[in-house]
Amino acid sequence: RASALGSHEQALVFLEQALEVTTDPADRADLHARAAGAAQQGLDSDVVLRHAEAVVLERRRAGDRPAIAAAEAAFAQAVNNSLSDPARAVEMLLRTWDEFSDLEETPAGVAIMASLGRAYRGLDSSPDALAWIDRYLPISERLDLLDETARGIMGRGSALLTGGRPREGVVLLRGAHQMAMTHDLEVEMGARVLLAFYEQWGEPAAGLALGREGMEIARRKGSRSYGFLMVGNAVIVAFRVGEWDWAAATLDEWLAIEARRSNWTELYVDRAILRSLRGEDATADIEAAAALRGPITDPQYESYERLARAWMAFAAGDLAGARAEAERAAAVTSYFAPLGLPLAARAALWAGDVADARRLVGELRTTPFWGLALDADRAAMEAGVAALDGRGGEALAGYREALRAYRQLGLAFEEAAAAVDMANLLPSPERDAPDVVAAVAAARETLERLGARPFLARLESAVRGGAVPASGSAATPSAAAPLRTSAAAPEPA
Repeated sequence: RASALGSHEQALVFLEQALEVTTDPADRADLHARAAGAAQQGLDSDVVLRHAEAVVLERRRAGDRPAIAAAEAAFAQAVNNSLSDPARAVEMLLRTWDEFSDLEETPAGVAIMASLGRAYRGLDSSPDALAWIDRYLPISERLDLLDETARGIMGRGSALLTGGRPREGVVLLRGAHQMAMTHDLEVEMGARVLLAFYEQWGEPAAGLALGREGMEIARRKGSRSYGFLMVGNAVIVAFRVGEWDWAAATLDEWLAIEARRSNWTELYVDRAILRSLRGEDATADIEAAAALRGPITDPQYESYERLARAWMAFAAGDLAGARAEAERAAAVTSYFAPLGLPLAARAALWAGDVADARRLVGELRTTPFWGLALDADRAAMEAGVAALDGRGGEALAGYREALRAYRQLGLAFEEAAAAVDMANLLPSPERDAPDVVAAVAAARETLERLGARPFLARLESAVRGGAVPASGSAATPSAAAPLRTSAAAPEPA
């Protein structure tokens, strides 16, 4: 009853009281399994792991081989989820498979293979993940294991998305999420998390909506762990949309919670990025993230930390440092390429290093990911290279394409950031185009609203330096001519 009402902490208390008076191994295993499930709705990894391991011990006492195999799979998955330690989970699961591979055609065998697929995805090893997922999905379908089938479709979608087949992967992810919503399956949370994350370079506004809806679902369910998983991905897409005040308040609220979870590092990284974007000192948050990351074997958390260091360096004007950290973030974890490479390219452009910018834009063009926001990023960075090359007309056309896309996607910050690029990089006479003037004026308003001081300072520096005029300046035909500004300037074409 407590669990049904979303009072998982109370349910855990009752289950642990029941364990004190229960002696039969099979009954104790059931109680420990339910206790682990209740604990998974909270934020204390130690409690989850204690009960998950106890299920294994009690199942072995009872001697039921399929039940033992399923318990071992669940324990390894708890290690993967609670400790962000997929490397250890893989080791545990391979030993379990050696012992129970004869159960391949049973639900217990499916449980082991499904956990192996998830653990290999945690290691960013798409080929290994796909091998196990494709091995168990036909069996899962035949046994009518709906939850595991949906989980396999989701996992396959994620693995394909990071393995060079992004459109197919997104379709499978969305299908798995719809299937989970229709049948009220637990896998709904995982599918929502993945969709929100990948919308960073797809449609970030849709990712923000998914995250906010997920946070509301978490409140209704009384699941703090569900809420935690929603927060990180929701705030990171909120940066692109321009919902910075909401993101700051949400992060401060969650980071005030005392939680013993190593993957809490993600929230410190998110706040560090936001603080850097606002020109604030992010050192303490990055140090907190690094301290928590020690035991984690999931590579994405190193990429998160490096991305935060890249933004801190970028905001401080250390463009070489920003490039190095952003590129490393993309190299460590494949699916950070759409996040790290645009930042590295912008740092090269702002440094005036056209050769390195051209190299990075080439990598960004060939990275095996697809998304509407990523297409706009590519257009903006390619326009920057054209601008540095002196190909003003081509650069202006590229910037117009990027601005149009950002506006249609509702990405206020990205639109403003691209306008800062234009102000600094476009040659004359393209700088004098009325739509460029209008974009620069709008960017100033957006950056002031967001408190994006490093970008605003870069914009004002361009104004003072003559690349972009203050309001009311008159244009001259010289190569260094400032832009005209006009209150009646048209929107970008």
